[in-house]
Amino acid sequence: MAARLASRLAICHLPAGTVRTATFSTRAATSRGAIVVGVQPAKRADQALQQQYKFGAWATTTLSPSHRLDHLHQARSFATTPSLNTSTTMASPKYTVWYYPGKGRAENARLILEAAGVPYENKYIGDWKVEKPTTPFGQLPVLLMTDEKTNQPMQLAQSAAIVRYLARKYDLVAEDALDFAIADSVYESTNDINELLMRIVWATPEPEKPAAIEKFKQETLPGFIKSHTAILEKNGNKGIYAGNKMTYVELAAFNTINELNTVVPGAISATTAPALWKMHELVASHDKIKAYLASPRLHKV
Repeated sequence: MAARLASRLAICHLPAGTVRTATFSTRAATSRGAIVVGVQPAKRADQALQQQYKFGAWATTTLSPSHRLDHLHQARSFATTPSLNTSTTMASPKYTVWYYPGKGRAENARLILEAAGVPYENKYIGDWKVEKPTTPFGQLPVLLMTDEKTNQPMQLAQSAAIVRYLARKYDLVAEDALDFAIADSVYESTNDINELLMRIVWATPEPEKPAAIEKFKQETLPGFIKSHTAILEKNGNKGIYAGNKMTYVELAAFNTINELNTVVPGAISATTAPALWKMHELVASHDKIKAYLASPRLHKV
């Protein structure tokens, strides 16, 4: 079971010297302020990184290209370079999300761009030993974009900084300062859960994973459900943590619940956590998110 779970969450590494870039445009936003997305915490355990890198090396030699990129049929190869791909007939991408070919810490940044209807592309890791020194802090994800003040290319690092920048940029934050703070506190709590899940999947020796998952189920999951349920119910049990519109906290929680249910099947459901599931389904039914979830743009792991 633990091995299967690790495989489902594995992030495949691509061959050295290759960058895979998938370019696409989302539908234009019809309204502003509808949804904001949260991103997992910026800092990554080095051991977890090494585990991902090792799995990627194995996948590169074991899996065929079609298996590695079956969910990215638009992917194309380019020589390793930090420059953006412009050879596309689609809308010119405003941003490039640089990460592994998986969800991980970049998924919520993608979700905010999807929700805002902003064109973007994915750039995947190539020769990391060469690429690492070119990033601000030697970590991914990194958002590649143009500085509007100088019109020069720039990199924005740290996933939390990326999501808060995008949220404010596209007016996808709560208008009330207290609502924003409440939402942000919940967002941080989802980051804590994500950290625990990553440690279980990537940094826990295989023989110890079943016990680690069971400990999580007994000691952490009940408190997560209880605290989130209380905040949702205090706000009227309408699937929103604070205020009257979806913000990044709902998407962060939505993403965390999906990962939770992958590691612990059935952990969050209409039966085990009705208020949380109501929030999850509210996000899942949003037109732009629904379209994204059904599209080839969505990474499978």
